[in-house]
Amino acid sequence: MSSLKSISLNDVSVMDFEQFLYDERLSHMNKVEQKLNYSNDEQKYLMLKTRDLKGEVLTLSNHDSFYKEGEEASLFENLFHSYDNELSIRGSVIDTGTGLLSLIRVDSFPDKGIREFHLDTLSEEYVVMYKKIPVVITEKKLSNSYLQHVDVSNSSKKPDLKHMRSANEAFNRLGDLAEGNSSHFEVQVWLISRGKSEEELRENNRILCHRLKETKHSFILEKHALNKVVREFDIYESRNFRYSFEVDTKILSRLLPLNKEKVHEQGVPFTTRLGNIVNIDFFHLGSSNYNWLFTGESGKGKSYVANYLAFNLCRDYKDKITIGFFDLGASMEKTASYLGAESFSEKINPFLIKEPEFIYEFILLIVGKNEFDKHSRGELYGVIKDNLDSSSTFKDFISLIDEKMTSISNISFYFSRFFDYFTEEVIEIPSIYYLDFNKIPKDLLAGYVLFVRTLAQKNYDRIANFYDEMWYYLQEIPETLRSDAKTARKKLEANFYFTQEVNELFRENSDASNAIIGNTYGKGYFHQPYIAAPILNDEEKQIITSSVDSKKNEYSEFYVKTNDFKKILRLYPDPLIYELAQSEKEKLIEQKNFLEKLGSALPFREAFNLYVRGKYYA
Repeated sequence: MSSLKSISLNDVSVMDFEQFLYDERLSHMNKVEQKLNYSNDEQKYLMLKTRDLKGEVLTLSNHDSFYKEGEEASLFENLFHSYDNELSIRGSVIDTGTGLLSLIRVDSFPDKGIREFHLDTLSEEYVVMYKKIPVVITEKKLSNSYLQHVDVSNSSKKPDLKHMRSANEAFNRLGDLAEGNSSHFEVQVWLISRGKSEEELRENNRILCHRLKETKHSFILEKHALNKVVREFDIYESRNFRYSFEVDTKILSRLLPLNKEKVHEQGVPFTTRLGNIVNIDFFHLGSSNYNWLFTGESGKGKSYVANYLAFNLCRDYKDKITIGFFDLGASMEKTASYLGAESFSEKINPFLIKEPEFIYEFILLIVGKNEFDKHSRGELYGVIKDNLDSSSTFKDFISLIDEKMTSISNISFYFSRFFDYFTEEVIEIPSIYYLDFNKIPKDLLAGYVLFVRTLAQKNYDRIANFYDEMWYYLQEIPETLRSDAKTARKKLEANFYFTQEVNELFRENSDASNAIIGNTYGKGYFHQPYIAAPILNDEEKQIITSSVDSKKNEYSEFYVKTNDFKKILRLYPDPLIYELAQSEKEKLIEQKNFLEKLGSALPFREAFNLYVRGKYYA
């Protein structure tokens, strides 16, 4: 990062500069997408070159999808393209002149289905050959499968959820097929084993075959047909398949064990390992809910992702979204200030929501629900409803409730130590709000959250809430988290939860942690040294502990898993968001000193733009 440079205060155009930064971010993503400049140690994550029946060359990634026909892709690497010498084949061994290879053909995948399977957990290199199944044939098989599952389900004396799900999936796939959004393929897969000597190659073959047996794959170590197979890999030779298998459409799994470099047409942009841009629509109507959980070690980029998401959602939806920051440690404070958030960290005015249901719940949370029996709760609600317009301030209203209530007395006592945190100020309902939980008494947390969440639902189409250090909220406001996680989709609300390790949630084993695990459509996993969580299979755990990693000041990387797609995604630093998310002490001091020199000459947003502009673009 370059040192600060001086810039004239007169040379500042806020909107022009922000548009410039946005264009720069997209331009950088496109450059990464086009360059494909990977070091040798990163190439193990890339698909080898493969071809279709017509001999067309394309590059596919082992974590990214191939779902729609006609995607353009460029040549990156061929299995044998770099060997000048003639290949020598002895039994199951291919001698390239620079090393030895074996090919292990995978004939079938486990019953759990391809969507739960990653080839690179078995071998770092592999080749996939495929050909499209004609739409007429696929349509016939899916129709038959749909009818079979419907018949079984209808003939059953009790609901057969397995067959109902399969019938629904077949029906949805038929729809995608009819609209031209998907294709089915016959595929051939060979895993590649390497060794410097025949002894090393035999040992590597033994290990790979053992792993295939353990994971219940059907496979063959190519030997007798190896000459024919190698010729098929040559793009200028045979255009026929010697072997091909089709995953049984009755189990209705994707026929190609890959996912395309595409998720949604529009959304927040990310980058794959191959450098391609992938958009994720966090309010996609096809999602079961809009909640996301991000876990991982400190320093791997969770905070940057949180700030990046907030920044992009605010930009994309503008005045049609409200964004809430629930912060602990001020990791999102600068982004909130930059976006113009209203801070409720010190004082709130409960009378901004002068509604009986809200005031009733607010009082119960402050006093404690256990202080009220069924009768006193009913009386409290009646007193609130009948007298809500009789007071002009919340403090006066609490005193009035004390006078009116007969079944419980001295409610003012519970509020007396908190009146300094209430204000009579009337403000417009904000579109962005911020809470620093370090500044709020613990007994007020649930009430504060209820206040801002209720306020957020007043005027805006969508809501996005960001919870930093979620372990804290699980301890202090578990019931609020549980309820919000379950009801978020009804309110068109997305909750983004960030915490250290996924294991923490399972150790907690509370109603709140279980509700979050069960009601988060998407989960993003940064590198973690050890994972015991049962929601991940062994292959996925290995990806997160051994493969996924972030490089400081270069990119943040994480593994994404949803019901609809799986990917390893990256975010490359954007100067503005990088500086807003910055939490290192030296960098914070540098920012503070710069902003203090400006004094009150500029609002925070303009001053911070000036800081970024001077540091990166002068």
